[in-house]
Amino acid sequence: MDEMKVREYVGAVFSENPVPGGGGASAVAASIGVALGGMVGNLTIGKKKYEEVQKEIEKLTDKAEELYLRLLELSKADAEVFLNLMDCFKLPKVTDDEKSKRESAISAALIPCVNVPLEILECCLEGIKLAGEFAEKGNENVISDAGCCAALCLGAAKASVINVFVNTKSIKDKSLSKVYEIKARGILAECENEAESIIAAVHSKIGE
Repeated sequence: MDEMKVREYVGAVFSENPVPGGGGASAVAASIGVALGGMVGNLTIGKKKYEEVQKEIEKLTDKAEELYLRLLELSKADAEVFLNLMDCFKLPKVTDDEKSKRESAISAALIPCVNVPLEILECCLEGIKLAGEFAEKGNENVISDAGCCAALCLGAAKASVINVFVNTKSIKDKSLSKVYEIKARGILAECENEAESIIAAVHSKIGE
């Protein structure tokens, strides 16, 4: 996303260009979710009512800042690894030697195309856990934003798993692709359990 304005970024996603695509968009969505959690922290810091948790909230808010910035970096990384993969598909494939080199290049390029959305997924889980902390200890006047943090990170997590799987299916080493898929499913299950619990708690606190 870099220095793009929101309207420009969404317009770029809407365009016929393949990047930014689902991987990058999921990272941006998660970064916005995490930023909402950080907002809860910032609206808690300095409030007399929450003096007992000030130091803890400050640490959580610092973590949220680091995390949303990392997610923005991953959005850019997702575009870079995708474009690299596309370049590999364009390599010549006339001779047997060219075919072999092209296949090797594609296989190597697929690994970061899995690793980036997998890291985005891990960041989503971290964001959801932060949302839980903010919902429990943060300014109750903005607890709904902690719930939104969890919800956005969960949606981004589900999108990230799709992006893991769309690339693992092309990995020829099926034992390796299975390792990636099992890991992704496990993280997503944890995301779902944590987020649903947080969202339910938020609904309960806001009286719905």
